[in-house]
Amino acid sequence: MPLTNGHDPVSLLHAPAETITAAPNVKFRDLGGESVLLELESGRYFGLDEVATRMWTLLVEHGTQAPVLDTLEQEYDVDAARLRADLASFLSRLEEHSLIERQPAAASSCGR
Repeated sequence: MPLTNGHDPVSLLHAPAETITAAPNVKFRDLGGESVLLELESGRYFGLDEVATRMWTLLVEHGTQAPVLDTLEQEYDVDAARLRADLASFLSRLEEHSLIERQPAAASSCGR
């Protein structure tokens, strides 16, 4: 089931400061530019094209959207707004299939 077979409308842009991690039940396999994610509980495979593979590896490496966006803007000739929308759509689809976990940015403690 490809995750990058078109552009879904972005219904909600999450805060870039949130922490994003691969779900513990997900395995990643690079196949020479493209890749596959395996969700172990369901046994379902998800194919990623070259750009989605790059997004995935950067998300796993950095854990937040900001450095992913910065890196992708440097690597690809793409409008920043389009890139943001594409990343948000990709994250929504990953979350929909339980492939990632999102945690809000830690709230600062006021000693309470």
